[in-house]
Amino acid sequence: MICASVSAFAQGVDERIGATINQEEWHLLRSIYEKEGAKLQTPFLHPLSRFFICHSYNQPDSALFYGGQILKDYQAALGGSVGSLLFLMSSDFAKIGEFDNAASILKQYNDAVKASGAAPDPIFVAYENQYDAIARKGGFSVLCPPKDIKVPLRYLNLQSKSGQIRVDIHLNRRPYDAVFDTGAGENVMSQRLAAELGLHVYDFSGTAVAGINVSKTYFTIVDSMQLGEIVYKNVPFQVVDFSTGHQEADSVIKEINMNCIIGLRSMLPLNEIQLDFKNGFLKIPAYPGEMPSFAPNIYYSGDGLLAMSVIDKKTNKNIDAMLDTGAAITNLTSKYYRANKHLFDNVVADDSVRIAGIGGVKILKTFSTSWEYSIDGSRFMKEPVTINIDEDSDSDGVSRYDCLFGLPSFSGFDCVTINFKDMFVKVE
Repeated sequence: MICASVSAFAQGVDERIGATINQEEWHLLRSIYEKEGAKLQTPFLHPLSRFFICHSYNQPDSALFYGGQILKDYQAALGGSVGSLLFLMSSDFAKIGEFDNAASILKQYNDAVKASGAAPDPIFVAYENQYDAIARKGGFSVLCPPKDIKVPLRYLNLQSKSGQIRVDIHLNRRPYDAVFDTGAGENVMSQRLAAELGLHVYDFSGTAVAGINVSKTYFTIVDSMQLGEIVYKNVPFQVVDFSTGHQEADSVIKEINMNCIIGLRSMLPLNEIQLDFKNGFLKIPAYPGEMPSFAPNIYYSGDGLLAMSVIDKKTNKNIDAMLDTGAAITNLTSKYYRANKHLFDNVVADDSVRIAGIGGVKILKTFSTSWEYSIDGSRFMKEPVTINIDEDSDSDGVSRYDCLFGLPSFSGFDCVTINFKDMFVKVE
């Protein structure tokens, strides 16, 4: 991320804006900039703040405008962070379907790095190749009929608890069972499924997915995917080895037939999804709902996942929760514990949770507590959660957040609306 250039600004608003960018606190950045942006003394911080706000709150066209302005007028102020800006801009081009431009700006940068005698970042090269492959296929697109679409959803129950949301899909006209996972930034499939479909798998080294641990990925493109009456063309998938190396966990993964995950890459173009747990279906409305007064309350985090800003009653502060329908638990992370240790002086970790997923198995040292939180700023919900105290177990990236908001919390409501157009979560 673009940090080095915003660490030594004047006191006051400039310093606070710089700190929020360094710490990737996009909800706080938006709040400070909207209230006090007029007081900024450093001109560079205006387009930089607007770029990050637009990028995080799903306004890719505006993000590209401000990114272009930064490159034109303030490139020297970026220092060594030009590549980081271009990488984020490439993802904004991808969001609006311009995969040729997404690949082109990364190629220009990667070629310039090579010409200087240095080695380009493997991730930059991998995404250049992925975007180029999608562009050569004609681009990733979605055909959604102009009406409300309803797709049956069901739970895969694990130990009598809701562990995953499953939906029926078709990949190249063949029926499959897929996990519908807001905690996955990309679509993911197993190596076995890619082989079964006879897909061409690219080895674009440099990419990885974070599950329980970070795992190397390969890349493929599925010609067509169907979700209900919605038809996707040229769908990108990361291809991974789903095995964990743990005999019991691998046995469960095989038993539940976990081979395909539908992630945010395929949800974003739908504008809005409604998880109707009361009636057991996924609804994609023809027209997104009205923006509530508390919106936006979700944004894209630095790792391209969905974060929700919730009010935590224990601290009376806004905290960041990772929205993960693929998680079988809700817990407060070691980041939250470290920041609020004083609230738990007399508490001893008396339990542990073992979880499995892509990359392995890990055990979390935990204790139980009651958690009260508000999504809309008015109603507070209360539920039992665990608190993770073991920071060594946070290799999956969850420690970036204060809370892992998993399926048990989602399914406690009759309906959860996730709106990608105006970036809000609403519960009923």
